[in-house]
Amino acid sequence: MPNALSPGRLGASQMGMRIDFLLAETAQGRVTAYGRIAGALDRPVAPEAALGLSIQPLSHIPVSIGVERRMALGDGGRNANAALIVGGFGPTALTKGLEAEGYAQMGMVGLRSRDLFADGRISISSPLGHSPLRIGGSVSGGAQPHLERLDMGPELQWRFRLPDVNARVTVEWRERIAGRTHPPSGLAMTLATDF
Repeated sequence: MPNALSPGRLGASQMGMRIDFLLAETAQGRVTAYGRIAGALDRPVAPEAALGLSIQPLSHIPVSIGVERRMALGDGGRNANAALIVGGFGPTALTKGLEAEGYAQMGMVGLRSRDLFADGRISISSPLGHSPLRIGGSVSGGAQPHLERLDMGPELQWRFRLPDVNARVTVEWRERIAGRTHPPSGLAMTLATDF
């Protein structure tokens, strides 16, 4: 547990994958089963897997309520139940040439030792000419027991298409403007794909 002399880590390098399976879909909403695996790219790795069920009550509102069972795959992982609310929106036009996208989630891990968490991010970007590059800025933050941070900074995004997959690479500078957690301000790169 972090203390006043050793700030914890929040937002360091990590890798993960999530696979969703649609169980039911109606005009009102949808039910999805999912599995995910994640871990840090440096020590402590804290590898973890989870199986969960997610319900989006209203199809026109991008908010889901989920429950999952987390399973430790090594040191630092956690075996616990979790409940969470997740919402977000993909690239949405604000004006001609200006898009916004973002997400937010909050929840609780554990039934006995209830640890609350929250994180989110919003970005606004504009295309660079007729290229697949976009430039903009983002604000992101997160909080969990004894750890919190808020970052902002510029970003450069490259959207491209792979066979049957939309992908993107985002390079951004995250300037820590609040919180004491590691890592400090610095460059961040994200590779994401949707299947």
